[in-house]
Amino acid sequence: MSPYDHIMLDSTNVQPYYIQIYQAIQNMILQGEVGEHSKLPPIRTLAQSLRVNNGTIVSAYKELEIKNLVYSKPGSGTYVADLEVLLEQKETLYSLSLPATDETVSLDFTGSSPEPDFFPLEAYKKLSDEILQKDGGYAFSNADAQGYKPLRDSLSYWLNKRSIWASADQIHITSGSQQALDIVSKALIRNGDVVAVESPVYPGALATISAKGAKILEIPLLADGLDMSQLEERARRYPIRFLYTMPCFQNPTGYTWTLRKKQQLLYLAKQYDFYILEDDFLSEFSFGSKNLQTLKELDTDNRVIYIKSIAKLLMPGMRLGFILAPEELNQQIRINKYLADLSTAGLSQRIIDLYLRREDWESAFKKMNDQYRAKYQLMIREIERHFPKEVTYVPPQGGFSFWFCLPEGKESKTLAERAMLLGIRINPGHIYFMNQTPSRYFRIAFGKVSSSQIRSGISLLGDLLKDIC
Repeated sequence: MSPYDHIMLDSTNVQPYYIQIYQAIQNMILQGEVGEHSKLPPIRTLAQSLRVNNGTIVSAYKELEIKNLVYSKPGSGTYVADLEVLLEQKETLYSLSLPATDETVSLDFTGSSPEPDFFPLEAYKKLSDEILQKDGGYAFSNADAQGYKPLRDSLSYWLNKRSIWASADQIHITSGSQQALDIVSKALIRNGDVVAVESPVYPGALATISAKGAKILEIPLLADGLDMSQLEERARRYPIRFLYTMPCFQNPTGYTWTLRKKQQLLYLAKQYDFYILEDDFLSEFSFGSKNLQTLKELDTDNRVIYIKSIAKLLMPGMRLGFILAPEELNQQIRINKYLADLSTAGLSQRIIDLYLRREDWESAFKKMNDQYRAKYQLMIREIERHFPKEVTYVPPQGGFSFWFCLPEGKESKTLAERAMLLGIRINPGHIYFMNQTPSRYFRIAFGKVSSSQIRSGISLLGDLLKDIC
């Protein structure tokens, strides 16, 4: 039976049928029930199945295309869009569907990536010109599927400086960290395999792993790391294939694991024979934490598969990431990368390689980190000043996410809807859990808001929270 056969239309719903259909298909796509580039049912077929006219399906498909969830091929049909693009949008798709008083949202607290204005554009221009003068059209040619060898050499050197031993042969360049997650999932998961994830979890990971047919075990994430007793109990009962985690400044919570729990996890991985997929999202953006060893730094048994976005540190929008994999997985990852897109953009790889070799990028990054530290400290001051004490949180030591808990009996979805009416966008907690049931938690991220927006936005949210609590 097709997933589309489960679409149910409610004649008592105030939403028109085309919106109900659009929302049902959107949920299927974001929850991984239909795969990327899979074909949607023909308009006439779905119209007959749902007993609506063809125009209703056309309108639903048009809404999906406006949100970049699908694309059309003239004469062929409508297809689910690229998974990597979709999953990076998922955290904002919820808030985009909320009612607003006008067409604009003036305060967007959903951005968990660095602000593009902080990045070294002059260096990018200079390096681009140099590469184009030297390589000409060859700068745009496809690199090896594993990645441009000089860039892999540069990353090997960079990782070794960070106490992560990595040969160039173990590094695979990807079109962003989301593609890295997808490629590793394809390499490891067979239909019905068991995968453990921290809970709450980055929605893109949840959807990617679900789409590969895995059975997912949610392990509660505490302020100091995973609930190890629950993980071990699950590992005794189920053959876990791998565990997905962000141990430093996790998205959405901002939590960082203690060294003791990192060591416990590595011990359990060896004892129960499973891999660890470490997503090192923003560990470099530290505002005081001293416990920032990655799991890969501590890994002595080659249990950790390490993925990272390079662009988030250097130049966002270039969509470059990498996988550092144990040797036994290299061949399968190389094949899956080739099948995904043949190779990552050659010019982007050349620019990043030259930037790592030539520019004083560490100084540039330190300057950017100092700017974010100032915004982080402002966030703490404004939260303490304006939020009611009934709203609790653990101050993160880095990254861009704050994770709050409302008092018992309150729902963050209601808060998000009321905030949207004020022109403020936040993420309610339910989107970070597998069952998506009502949640007391909500996330505020300050990656793309200015200092003045922090002051005005936190003040307005504080007034709203006092009213709700």
